[in-house]
Amino acid sequence: MFSVFTPSRFRSITAEQIAMAMIAATKAKPTTSAIYHYREMIDAIARRTTHDAEKGRTS
Repeated sequence: MFSVFTPSRFRSITAEQIAMAMIAATKAKPTTSAIYHYREMIDAIARRTTHDAEKGRTS
């Protein structure tokens, strides 16, 4: 209800989105650890989905 007023870095994220972002992060092998915010996790999921589609894989 208040999501239109909430900055994107404070929005809720589902457990499924967290799991998908964790998988994307491990495949990308980050050089350092970090705290990821909503937008960064959604971007990581999008990159993974795009990369898997190019390789012909499905979730």
